[in-house]
Amino acid sequence: KVCQKLAQNKNDKNIVGYFSDNELPFGLKNLEGYLSLQNPNDPGRLFAEEWMKNQGLTLQQITDSDRANFAGIVAEHYYKTVSEAIKKYDSNHLYLGSRLHGSPKSIRQIVEAAGRHCDIVSINYYGDWTPNAEKMKNWGVWAGKPFIITEFYTKGMDSGLGNTTGAGFAVETQQDRGYAYQNFVIGLIESANCVGWHWFRYQDND
Repeated sequence: KVCQKLAQNKNDKNIVGYFSDNELPFGLKNLEGYLSLQNPNDPGRLFAEEWMKNQGLTLQQITDSDRANFAGIVAEHYYKTVSEAIKKYDSNHLYLGSRLHGSPKSIRQIVEAAGRHCDIVSINYYGDWTPNAEKMKNWGVWAGKPFIITEFYTKGMDSGLGNTTGAGFAVETQQDRGYAYQNFVIGLIESANCVGWHWFRYQDND
């Protein structure tokens, strides 16, 4: 059904492109995660065991560098598979990736893998009041592709809503919220590699 829908959309001029997922768990926990799968015949576990053997590694020898390299391989397999599937049925629109978030967006091997197969690398960006210039430069260098910020937002505490959950910062008023938006967007515009952004979301929490 997905392939059929892609084919139907091929000539739709109102579509920019496709996200294939949201905030997938790429990261430093992937290697041990696959190795600890209960089924000894699980393809992921078998691949991780073979990779460890080829690297000459034992569990005690694994470093964060090894974990990052393995995470990059996982991301490479995912993005290559999905990109080829999308482009097979719709070659007219962009592949926008899977909305990297948290630590995965700071792991070079993962961003490089996304860049090899995505037309634009999508990133959900929280935790910085102003976009970090070094991070944005790294995304461009690592991916070799432009990026789009697909989630960021600030909550106003005068909205009458609880705002007790969610990743966005909280400010006192809607005017402060507007200033926060302006500040963040100006930072994105100053990047040579950002091609757009999505505010998430129009209504706050609770």
